[in-house]
Amino acid sequence: MNVGDGNSRSRPSVVHGHRRRLRQRFGTGHLTGLQDYEALELLLTFSLPRIDTKPIARTLLKRFGGLVGVFGASEHELQEVAGVGPRTATLLTLLREVSSACLRDGLAKRSVLNNPGDVADYARMALAGRSTEACLLLFLDAKNHIIGEELVAEGTVDRATVLPRRVIELALSRKAAGFILIHNHPSGTADPSAEDDRLTRKVKAAAAAVELRFVDHLIVASGGNYSYRQSGAM
Repeated sequence: MNVGDGNSRSRPSVVHGHRRRLRQRFGTGHLTGLQDYEALELLLTFSLPRIDTKPIARTLLKRFGGLVGVFGASEHELQEVAGVGPRTATLLTLLREVSSACLRDGLAKRSVLNNPGDVADYARMALAGRSTEACLLLFLDAKNHIIGEELVAEGTVDRATVLPRRVIELALSRKAAGFILIHNHPSGTADPSAEDDRLTRKVKAAAAAVELRFVDHLIVASGGNYSYRQSGAM
């Protein structure tokens, strides 16, 4: 059984002195002044105030392959790590959700065509922590600004059924000029499948029939992302 969120203790004076130095370094140089494990270690002190969080931070990074993996993990996966309990898992997933909302608000003020990397970052964060495939629609206005979003499908570990007709109906109901279709690959690789290619062709044809702009089909995974538009496959 995993025990976490403050049930074990460490040497108070040593731990507090180390944390004070981390806070000072963060105050001076922000994240540029800290290693990844130190940044995570400092963050964990807000849910684990009485123990040494360095070993937990290092274990999390090793288990999930880096900060992106840590913040992309589900609460259940996080709690599989020794020392991480419900409070710590909630802190990490809450931070991910808040960061996702900040990215979305920033994108709403800029053309998605001029900021494809930000769209990929937002998409990866918005669908992070899912062990099954899910599809998200981003609705765009005439200037390619995001005006809304909706989760349109959730499926299994390797498939989520998306009906092109449903995609078009939702875009029209939102009075969108265009849309971006996004889905995740829990397997970790963003390479498109034959089914992904077929879906792209069907959605493209359906959108053209009603003069909607199908701007991109984006696949996101822990190992990267794939853009049909940027790859020239649209």
